Amino acid sequence: MRTTVRRMTTLAMTAASLLGACATSDVGSVGTDAANTGVVDAVAADAPLVDVPLVDVPLVDVPLVDVPLVDVPLVDVPLVDVPLVDVPLVDIANQDAPVLEVAPEDVPVVDGGQVDVATVEVAPEDAPGDDVVADDVPAVFDVPDVGMDVASAPIDGASLDASEGEDAIAPEEFPDVPAAACPGPQHRLCDGVCRDVSTDLENCGACGSVCAAGRRCVRGMCAPPGQRSCDPIVVGCGLVRIEGGGFSMGEPPPGHEVTPVQDVRMGSFELDAYEVTLARFNAFWAVRDRDLPAIRSAPIEYPGGRMISWTGTGEVPSQEDPRFNWSSGPGPRDGHPMNGADWWLAQEFCVWDGGRLPTEAEWEFAARGRIATGLATPRVYPWGDSAPRGSARSTCDRAQWNFCAGEDGAYTRRVGRFAPTAGLYDMTGNVWEWTADWFAPYTSPTCWNGGAPANPMCTDRTTDEHPVRGGGWDCGSIAVRSTTRVGVTSQARFMDLGIRCARTAPDSRDPDLRPSS
Repeated sequence: MRTTVRRMTTLAMTAASLLGACATSDVGSVGTDAANTGVVDAVAADAPLVDVPLVDVPLVDVPLVDVPLVDVPLVDVPLVDVPLVDVPLVDIANQDAPVLEVAPEDVPVVDGGQVDVATVEVAPEDAPGDDVVADDVPAVFDVPDVGMDVASAPIDGASLDASEGEDAIAPEEFPDVPAAACPGPQHRLCDGVCRDVSTDLENCGACGSVCAAGRRCVRGMCAPPGQRSCDPIVVGCGLVRIEGGGFSMGEPPPGHEVTPVQDVRMGSFELDAYEVTLARFNAFWAVRDRDLPAIRSAPIEYPGGRMISWTGTGEVPSQEDPRFNWSSGPGPRDGHPMNGADWWLAQEFCVWDGGRLPTEAEWEFAARGRIATGLATPRVYPWGDSAPRGSARSTCDRAQWNFCAGEDGAYTRRVGRFAPTAGLYDMTGNVWEWTADWFAPYTSPTCWNGGAPANPMCTDRTTDEHPVRGGGWDCGSIAVRSTTRVGVTSQARFMDLGIRCARTAPDSRDPDLRPSS
């Protein structure tokens, strides 16, 4: 289908697609132009006004019913004075029975307060012996004033694994109050020592919460090494290390929003080998409500000290029609890419999984700028400069694009169906992929302006749009170029838009801007 984004408002299409950005001949910026929003909404002005006649409804007189008032006399409850009773000394000479010596614990306490021993009357016939003297009984029992329910008090050093059941308390709901001497809110005073409970294996999430062998502590949650969504291993697992280096980001036309070209240097990072599958996403979805406080307990960290604060919440994935793959339980599309997730939900998944969304520069560097055996640098597509082949009437050879037939009743195909490029699958086609930046043209003075620092990332929130990369199953040749970028609002849940996560390599350092050798 050959069209442009600027004609999208004339198409009869669902609002949940980047179809207009997938044109073969041209690509517009979805969301940045009033004519290119990617959404075909019914306009109120297009609907004829219908006059609805007023209908007179007769009033019905309801007779008042006199309800006699009943006088209820007030009853004065007199205060009851408890008179002091003098306990007479018992004269052993005149009595046959000795007087009982009363122990403190035998004296009743009234209302948890004081008791005057004079209010306790000891009958002479019950006394076994000696005189009872008021001074022998303590006049006051001290009852401490406890201002809290003891059952709700936190127990220092307690350990609670949320995996023990759905009702288990998450670490954030079972806090240890940080000591003033500790450096930050993620620290707790455990046995007199400040511990970072977001990373400490012996105190993960709370003092005394120990991660099992082979686990790591991520944001106060015990997680397996690598991808948490891959425990146990499911389809679409694996990480690829991308060694840092320099490359030219962008290219001359025909790409969209891809000029001016700028020299960029990147630190090392890791990238998911596959697009996030339904099976991986649903491992997160099953525990999202429980783990969300921990996921959002701190800003998302990016290279260069940049942070993304949590200002929005992910929505339930779209299931608008069969082109959306998601279902909340196992199904035939478990190996397909997850689509229909908005930007905040994509970030929640990636952080829970141990990573984050990639920056635009990281995504493009992995697709076309990194040095890999047998690959030219730079290159138009992840595999080289030759365009993919295929359409709805023929077999696709390198990527799921241009309306090629899907499988399992889906428009997408299972991840990894095409040959990888240096370990990465489906960087082009199947679904577009979210990136972390806020969208701005490369001419923008606030983000790019023809040059960028090491590990660039646009954090200018002038608009609520984020770049998407890679093209989808419904895209033509320009959209699937590795440089093409389109801005999409964070709330978008499109049938051709998915997720791939990244993470900063543990030994990565911010690169300088010297030319690469």
